[in-house]
Amino acid sequence: MLSEKLITALSEQFVAEYESAYIYLAMSAAADGLGLKGASKWLFEQAQEEMAHGTNIYEYILERGATPQFGSVEKPRTNYENINEIFEAGLAHEQKVTELLNGIATLALEEKDHACISL
Repeated sequence: MLSEKLITALSEQFVAEYESAYIYLAMSAAADGLGLKGASKWLFEQAQEEMAHGTNIYEYILERGATPQFGSVEKPRTNYENINEIFEAGLAHEQKVTELLNGIATLALEEKDHACISL
């Protein structure tokens, strides 16, 4: 069984992954609007990947006998001047999500939850 701390951290992570998907979809639409079809397609694929990450974490919580906690997803930015702005925003967001993942790994180590570490 997962500890309450891990349930909360993992739940925050799966929400962050879905939010990431939403952000990448908005970026994909912006790139499409800029006429950057290849970048738009790549960003759309990133959105799908983030959805898969979120789903994997959600399922892991359930498999461990816990109930996921749901949070809100903010409306993503939709206006970008160019591809550099899109990728800079994407990088900043990925760094934020990676910090969350690192926090989960640290917590799992502290709690000696080895199954969670390999998630």
